[in-house]
Amino acid sequence: KKVPKGVNRSKGFIGFAGHSDPVKFRNVRIKSL
Repeated sequence: KKVPKGVNRSKGFIGFAGHSDPVKFRNVRIKSL
């Protein structure tokens, strides 16, 4: 099975993709697991 690039990173950026559809994000929160 192919592992996604950057899966072991502890820091970085998060990207949201709408793929040509209108998308809105509100109150996005990131929590440690």
